[in-house]
Amino acid sequence: MMKKILFTLLLVCAATSVNASLVNTSVLVERNFPTLGSPIFSENLKVGSWTEFTVPERFTFDISDSAIEFTALKSFYFFENPPGNGNFNGMTFSKFKDSSGNPLSGFSGFSTDSNFTASNLTAGADFIRFDFAGIRFSEGQKIHIDLDFSPAKAVPEPASLALFSFGVFAISARRRKR
Repeated sequence: MMKKILFTLLLVCAATSVNASLVNTSVLVERNFPTLGSPIFSENLKVGSWTEFTVPERFTFDISDSAIEFTALKSFYFFENPPGNGNFNGMTFSKFKDSSGNPLSGFSGFSTDSNFTASNLTAGADFIRFDFAGIRFSEGQKIHIDLDFSPAKAVPEPASLALFSFGVFAISARRRKR
């Protein structure tokens, strides 16, 4: 009987993981020129079930629950325009926190059908940066990146910890009586 009670207490006290997402959170988007980290345009975007960022007739960025997808709308080459004529060399997405408040810790699940490679990506504590300098895209080409978030460390509530401690104490007291 006591084992069943202790097992039930353990189940109640166990930390459960929640599948958090980026939907309904905000991210900062920056276009960079002449170097990455030198923004020429920035905008806070709310993440939802729509395409978050579009450069007309060039490309889109769609941020989903836990991924970013780039899609080329037509063939083009970064640096094909003279500076000051809409040219830039990359995008930075920052201020990433999922709906549980967990910060971005990196990326995985990288895939593409273009000549863009994982070495063209940089990820930090709350940002991911795309370096497009010298990259050619054909219409319809995609880049897909799964985002990883650091899970919040589970901290037991004082009441749960007290119940668990009481259960352990009760079992040890019962064993001593035998």
